[in-house]
Amino acid sequence: MLGDAIHNLRASLDYLISACAIANGRTPNDTHFPIVKLKDELERRLQKDVRKAGTAAINLVRQSKPYQRGNGFLYAIHQLDLADKHRLLIAVKHTLYARISLDAFPGSAFSKSFHSTRNKRRFMPCPAGLEEYVLGAEASLTSDVVFAPKLPRAGKPCVEELHIFAKAVEKVVKLFVAAL
Repeated sequence: MLGDAIHNLRASLDYLISACAIANGRTPNDTHFPIVKLKDELERRLQKDVRKAGTAAINLVRQSKPYQRGNGFLYAIHQLDLADKHRLLIAVKHTLYARISLDAFPGSAFSKSFHSTRNKRRFMPCPAGLEEYVLGAEASLTSDVVFAPKLPRAGKPCVEELHIFAKAVEKVVKLFVAAL
């Protein structure tokens, strides 16, 4: 489902350029919303992928800065979409966050983040001298699904990142709507 959501966000940008090409009286064949790693690559891709959509669309794509250091969220969407389509399903991992509060010592709390692995136990070290108080302490456990290492946005919670990605795409769409 995560891969589908990311793919749909990425595809909506391509649909945007296709709609601009049709509005420009051209066929949408071979039109794409270019997202590149380096800013220097953008001009070549604009002429190849967006030219049918017209000069206004080309300028709006430029304004959206669809490259890694311009709009990193668009770049992450593109890279995650490529990974999901061409290499593997988007890998995620589960992370567990534990927090223990010791009422006997106001303001005293310690916490630890764990990454779950199959058949492996994790221990949370206790600060020296507080061991006897931990047994009756209040503990909270929360967990999350995060992007796996070696992926864009590694370690970031997937659901929150999807909201950020959606806002990044929405911002581009609103830029086009306001200008065209």
